[in-house]
Amino acid sequence: MTVGRVLAFVVAVALLCTACGSGDTAPSQDLAQDRALAEQALLVPSDLGPGWSGQARDPDDQEVEDLQELVFRAEPACNAWVEEADAAGVRLVDTEIEALIQLTPAAAESPTLALESSGFGQVEQEVKVFRTSDEVAALFDFVKNHLGLAACQIAAIDDLLRAGFDADGEGVTILTYRGTENPVGYGDQAFRIHYEITLSASDGSEADFVVDQSVVSSGRVVSFLYQTFGGDIRDTDAIVEAAFEKAVATFGSDAGG
Repeated sequence: MTVGRVLAFVVAVALLCTACGSGDTAPSQDLAQDRALAEQALLVPSDLGPGWSGQARDPDDQEVEDLQELVFRAEPACNAWVEEADAAGVRLVDTEIEALIQLTPAAAESPTLALESSGFGQVEQEVKVFRTSDEVAALFDFVKNHLGLAACQIAAIDDLLRAGFDADGEGVTILTYRGTENPVGYGDQAFRIHYEITLSASDGSEADFVVDQSVVSSGRVVSFLYQTFGGDIRDTDAIVEAAFEKAVATFGSDAGG
């Protein structure tokens, strides 16, 4: 497996669980205004410093999605998520988490923010605006307590990476894998998983990756952030905080509700 394919697979796995809501919203929400503010709240390359640029997002990788479906369904820690997806009549990869509890936020997503350096860096963000902070609390309770999504993802992504590299047949193995649910010391609600992965190629070379997935809310505004770094590892904590602070600054008092 080439370095490029290793990077592509790790990134594809990191972005598997993006939740995108859609559908009708109650008239009490000004969708046009909330979408405009959500766009303004997104990180841009200048927020991250020198060396960053914006690029078009890659299309979904069907091969990775199909493998995800098989692996996540076989992981006992994901049983609650499987049951919800089956009840909705959709694949896991097609599950819209908010839709399962009938929440339909206004939303905006960033391009891929890419780091031009000797290593590899990629950040993608979504900002979603719900009608009320109670809806946000319901979402976090559903994901963290009912679905148990942290334990599911930590177990299943380990399985998924191993299955992907085994299927490729080009001698990439996982030397170390550590997934932890990390606390976030700000925001009303937070959900964050941090992964550290060391891979070994058939030629004896090794590569380190950090993948960080975070969801942090303030009132009715939620920032979803997905970070992947290889080689030149950056401060993922600082990027999570920068994304949250920009969302709060953009919405101001309108973040409540």
